Amino acid sequence: MAAAFVDFGISSVVLCVLMIYYKVALTWNILYVVPIIGILIVLTTAVALLLSAMQARVRDVGLAMPLALQVLMLSTPVVYPLKSVPAAVQRFYLLNPMAALIENFRRVVLHGDAPDAVSLAIAGTIAVLGLALAYAGFKNLEATMADFI
Repeated sequence: MAAAFVDFGISSVVLCVLMIYYKVALTWNILYVVPIIGILIVLTTAVALLLSAMQARVRDVGLAMPLALQVLMLSTPVVYPLKSVPAAVQRFYLLNPMAALIENFRRVVLHGDAPDAVSLAIAGTIAVLGLALAYAGFKNLEATMADFI
């Protein structure tokens, strides 16, 4: 986890340097980054709990993770903007909480706009419900995890 924070810190420094180089002005909307990162932490914790419980039971989860991460990376607008996705599909596309978080992060940091409250609320709801379900599932399997390892 400490390595992820170091990586985040280095990435933030690179982002700041690039924003200075390209003369991207910061606005007060940059403060919306805090709840976006909070939702991201909740979502990441939920996925980690779910996958760790599954890995204890089914060994193939660890082998399938690189492929699953590649598919999720391509289905999330990291490299391309959300505008490039057809309008008819964007509603379903934003059900992926990472798509909403990355797009709102892009809007806040690069464009200086306020985040889209609806997509951020949907992402937050999915993250909190996912964390509650993942925690319940993890606690349910925790008692027998050592038997399968």
